[in-house]
Amino acid sequence: MIWWLAWAGAEEDIVAELVQPVQWERCYPKYVRQEALCATMFVPRNPADQIYTESIPLHVVTLPAIRANAEPDPLFVFAGGPGQGASETIATLYPALRKIHQRRTLVFVDQRGTGQSNPLHCELPTDLKADDIPTEAIQTCHQSLEIEPQWYQTTHLAADTHWIVNQLGYKNINLYGVSYGTRLALSIMNTYPEIVRTATLDGVVPPSRAIGGDFGVAVRDSLGHVFADCEEDEACRAAFPDLKEEYQSLIQDLQNAEPYRVNHLDPVTGKPTQIEVSEQVLWAVIQQMLYQGVTASLIPHAIHNIAKHQDWSTVVGWLGNSPFEGIPIGLYLSIICAEDAPRIDFTTRPEMDLGVQPTVQLQEMCAAWPTSSATVLDTSWRSDIPTLLLSGAYDPVTPPQYGDEVLAHLTNATHVVASGMGHNTIHQPCISDMVTDFVNAQNPQTLDVACASTLQRPPFILSATGTAP
Repeated sequence: MIWWLAWAGAEEDIVAELVQPVQWERCYPKYVRQEALCATMFVPRNPADQIYTESIPLHVVTLPAIRANAEPDPLFVFAGGPGQGASETIATLYPALRKIHQRRTLVFVDQRGTGQSNPLHCELPTDLKADDIPTEAIQTCHQSLEIEPQWYQTTHLAADTHWIVNQLGYKNINLYGVSYGTRLALSIMNTYPEIVRTATLDGVVPPSRAIGGDFGVAVRDSLGHVFADCEEDEACRAAFPDLKEEYQSLIQDLQNAEPYRVNHLDPVTGKPTQIEVSEQVLWAVIQQMLYQGVTASLIPHAIHNIAKHQDWSTVVGWLGNSPFEGIPIGLYLSIICAEDAPRIDFTTRPEMDLGVQPTVQLQEMCAAWPTSSATVLDTSWRSDIPTLLLSGAYDPVTPPQYGDEVLAHLTNATHVVASGMGHNTIHQPCISDMVTDFVNAQNPQTLDVACASTLQRPPFILSATGTAP
């Protein structure tokens, strides 16, 4: 009886913590000239429990609508990764959401394990060789975090959002998700459709696709667009007439030779440093450059300099970047290893010039991260929620065909492909205005999307002095 009373008392404490009034405090997100409200809200560790025995704190940031006669339905923002904290995207996303903010509150929830919500972060060794897989460090990370990975999956993040919405008293909300955030948004649309007024999915991750399963293919196809555009551009073709041959030669050299070291100045400290360069490093550099049109325009110049002169200075800012920069590796692996890795056929190797190795790394990293497989949406799911799908025509991670796959499951949606663009299109004024119009009107069928086809990648960089005169 004494044990029962103690257990019951603990349960009451947890329930009180979960339902306590939200204590808002003024806060000021970096680089945004807007006052915000911040709070710590608690959600049940396992929302399926009939009796709550443990809670998890979440960091919530709201930017109250500017106008006095605000709409009652806020916009909830879901970041990518998986693992990026939503509050960390405020500075970069706010310019694109500024018009929506006039009439609607913006809500940024750091999902469990991200941002300021007990991030599942571990430092990985900084002296790894290019193709090393930090298996021991990952095992140590899991032990040090003392968490159970099965409580950190998309279904739990969706349930957390539903809990927060109810606690804040909202009847309906609008969703904006980017990259992995679109998977989370789709999960909310499927599980809690009654709370969703509109959904904007930018860089769509279909439930049918395993994250990481075909990254190499997407990078290859996006790079092919760059080569084709250079061939069609008179100035680029004249500056790099043998671009494809130089690229193939560079790939062969990296595949057939031992990795070599490049001397360069660290872009942050300015100190001389070395990095071991391999096919894997080149893959990571090209993938990062393809994310945005302005950096993709540097690729022909960069490949030419590397192939002809062993000059990596054009891409020095990307050398040595960790793929987990800003991403808590514990949360990333808890989701990817449960929801995606079990669906990847690691025995197949699509024919391509580069991009296979990250899949191999994923397999070995997940082998070191204990978790259980999780269920994602099956192929029978459908939704009539008003939805706007956005894709960059040259996206190296979530290409337009991904958006088409999700569109087939939506009965009230429009898929807009932004020409010449890479990953995350809302930063284009044309697209941000489109999203504003959609959220206001709630009708994807009548949306004016013509401007998306007029967008162009910035001119190619032809030399150290810039573009063509």
